Amino acid sequence: MERGERDLMIARHIANFATLAERAEPELEGSEQAAWLESLEADHDNLRLAIHSAVAAGDSEHAFMIAASIWRFWWVRGYFSEGRARLHAMLAMPGAARKDALRARALVGAGRMGYELGEFEAARAHHEEALEIRRALGDRAGEAMSLVNLGIVAHGQSEHALARRYYEASLAIQQELGNRRGEAICLNNLARLAYELCDLDDGARLFSRSLEIRQTLGDKRGMAISLNGLGSVARHRGELGAAREYYGRSLAIQREVGDRPGAAESLLSIGVVAARAAARGGDRGPRFGCQPRPDGGCGRL
Repeated sequence: MERGERDLMIARHIANFATLAERAEPELEGSEQAAWLESLEADHDNLRLAIHSAVAAGDSEHAFMIAASIWRFWWVRGYFSEGRARLHAMLAMPGAARKDALRARALVGAGRMGYELGEFEAARAHHEEALEIRRALGDRAGEAMSLVNLGIVAHGQSEHALARRYYEASLAIQQELGNRRGEAICLNNLARLAYELCDLDDGARLFSRSLEIRQTLGDKRGMAISLNGLGSVARHRGELGAAREYYGRSLAIQREVGDRPGAAESLLSIGVVAARAAARGGDRGPRFGCQPRPDGGCGRL
């Protein structure tokens, strides 16, 4: 094969998988997310090759397009280190200092991977840059999601008051825009914050509101996250039978969509419930006590 023919074949391969990645991105949050996750898993090696070829050719447009579109796949399937490495490679490419929506999407992906790997300061920096770009572009929906992401980082560092401010600022924008999916995310994060600060009643209320919206949208992975939250509230109320049911429903959905980290978390929680039930000889018992911590959080017996 002559070099010109080979280069044309590589360019077509890159373009084809860039198109696939763009088509997949919105579906990874929709009712068909399980099928799309499986499709991307089947084509993962092709996507890797397309990214590698685009970087080697200096084709930052297609490299960014693919990586920025499929980071959620890497996140759900637990490819945190790979996703971080590939997104960082995109962000370091010549000409990558662009201040556009594509760079903002790549920054969000890099921030989420960094958070999962415990790199909080790097994650915060990525999300702050994404927020700056989105505000400059007048992208209110993007701004709201960047605020959520900054809230998650603050939450992970036990900066509870700051996390709440970010979540509530995002929630106000989501409701203004009528973005039900974004609203559900904010409600779920506020629920987790309330739960961790020992306000189990408010946590249950907010998890339930988030779950209701996610059921309406057909967001299966989101439903699993909210069900897990409700399971944790029930567990710490001492309602172990209800907790087991919530966790079981969550686990079934996570297995369906292939959410490996989520399934691992649900299995661990089911194991904790089983151990506690065995220790006290039944599914019901007294509500677990909340013990305030020095950092303002909550410890439970």
